[in-house]
Amino acid sequence: MTTTPSRSTGQSDEEQTQRILTIIGIALAVFLIGLIVVGVLLAVNAETWGPRVEVVRDYLVVLLSLLLVVIGVAMVVMIVQIARLVLLLNSELTPLIESTSETVNAVRGTAVFLSKYLTDPVIKANAWAAGLASVLSDLDSVRRAVTGKNGGRPKQTEDGGKTYGGQQQQ
Repeated sequence: MTTTPSRSTGQSDEEQTQRILTIIGIALAVFLIGLIVVGVLLAVNAETWGPRVEVVRDYLVVLLSLLLVVIGVAMVVMIVQIARLVLLLNSELTPLIESTSETVNAVRGTAVFLSKYLTDPVIKANAWAAGLASVLSDLDSVRRAVTGKNGGRPKQTEDGGKTYGGQQQQ
């Protein structure tokens, strides 16, 4: 027996997602307003805060340079991994494709062999047997027409008449 876990808040996933997005939006708005307030305060007291802002600016430039180096190293690692993946796929897929090609060629050869040595002779034998049966049927019809006998029994036609040796009698 399976039970579905009940939610303690009673809210659906959509409501929770909406709530999280609202909280993130409010946090971003407060952060931007805070930045604007700090910028205005720094602009008003530029003579006293100027040297401190230059130091913070220098630290941020160094931090961004380090981030650029980290991103560059990550890109190099990613390119190397992609190259290794391509080599792995090449070394794994090439034998698989060759094996599949060999299998397809073997199946093609088997189909040609069966067609040539089994299917064609059977079809020819069936055609020959059907022709022989037709010839024998025609010979039997000719024999009956010549002898005028139908095995000693009259043959009923569809309209109720009787035929002897191909001639209709009423």
